[in-house]
Amino acid sequence: MAHAAEPTTIIIACDAGTTNCRLLSAQLRKRLQGLGTVMHSSVDAIPAEASVVLVEEPFASRLQPRIRAGLPVVIYRDSVGDAAVDGLVASLTGGREPVVSTRG
Repeated sequence: MAHAAEPTTIIIACDAGTTNCRLLSAQLRKRLQGLGTVMHSSVDAIPAEASVVLVEEPFASRLQPRIRAGLPVVIYRDSVGDAAVDGLVASLTGGREPVVSTRG
C-alpha cells in the first residue's frame, strides 16, 4: 500500500457509475483532503495509475482478473461506515483523519 508521503491514486471500482460509488468518492475526497486522488472507474477498466482499488463486494470477483498483480484491493460492503474503508483511511492518514469543518 502507498504511504501518505507517496502520491496515492484511489480508484473506486463500480458498475456503470452507481450512486454508492459516487457517494463513496465524495466522502473519501473530504476525508483525505489532498492526501491522494480519488476517482471512480468501471470494474472493467481500472486505470494504470491506481495505487489501491476499492470495490463493493458483489463486483470483487469481476475485478480480480482485470488488475495488475500486487495492486492492493479493499473490498467493502457499505459505502457508509464500512470498517474496510475506515481502515484504508486510517492507513493513509496515519490514524489521524483530517478534521472537516461542518460550518459554512
